[in-house]
Amino acid sequence: MLNWPVRCAVVAVVLQCVGCTDAEAAPYLVTESAFIERDGISSQIADPLFESSALFSQALAKMREDEKKSIEAQDLTRHYRSALERAVGTQGVVEDLTCGLSLCMGAVSAGSHADHDAWAERLYEHPDAVRHVILGTIERDGDRLESRFLFSADPAIKAIILPPKRDTGRPARAETQPVGALASGSYLPTESAFIEQDSLSGGRSDEVLKDPALFSKALMKMRGDEITRLDAQNLALHHRSVLERAVGSEGLVEDLTCGLSLCMGLVTSASRADHDAWSARLAKDPAARRYGAVHRIEPVGDQFQNRFVFSADPAIASVIMDR
Repeated sequence: MLNWPVRCAVVAVVLQCVGCTDAEAAPYLVTESAFIERDGISSQIADPLFESSALFSQALAKMREDEKKSIEAQDLTRHYRSALERAVGTQGVVEDLTCGLSLCMGAVSAGSHADHDAWAERLYEHPDAVRHVILGTIERDGDRLESRFLFSADPAIKAIILPPKRDTGRPARAETQPVGALASGSYLPTESAFIEQDSLSGGRSDEVLKDPALFSKALMKMRGDEITRLDAQNLALHHRSVLERAVGSEGLVEDLTCGLSLCMGLVTSASRADHDAWSARLAKDPAARRYGAVHRIEPVGDQFQNRFVFSADPAIASVIMDR
């Protein structure tokens, strides 16, 4: 797995598609071809888009330029925009939607979690909105809840392709597991609830992150799991150290706990500027080793709070949305 700075560089170069021609990109348009690997969407290329609104906007703009050159892409966009607008109704705004020949990407904002969940449920059940695989994120933006997504409208693109495992510098589990430990690839009880098809479940994560009571309960349960395993304790110590170094004096690490593959925690900051500053430092730290994450960033009183779940395991390298 590439670290964050390298992944950003990869995405930036690929989206520019230096030297590409329409013939080379066939049977896909140029921008969507960057995300397609074999019969699926590459999580290694797609995941950084959901951690950076700037990269996401850049990809949207480039896919929209591609769409203008293809009648088929324009027809596909009209079809899915119509289905999406019917599902959203008065409970949100379709901020953007654009398609290639097989993939579509876009954003919808809503005023509340209830509004978001309502339109997402209608879209899920809509017969004209078939999505064969979808990746995305849900974030608080001011007083709005924004859902950004990338999905396949093509039955031939039906999987999330994870990157090959690489040496991450993290000790193998077998080296730290006590006698009687679970086999490699197993998870502790609390983290297992967030894992679906070797991916971090975006829907389950958001359900917990948006509810402070559920989040506190999940933190407590994962902490209870952590104290039963030396390797989980070591993972938590590592990521707490990295996080505290990044946050510095611009916030407070309220909590961090880990299982064998996932970690979850909470950081508060005095302002959005402070939050963005430490987040930028964390993103550039190769020791952070986050392979997929779901965040809930929102004002709480006079502070900004970031609640999160992330994968520290290259085997859990993507976020899969349930809707």
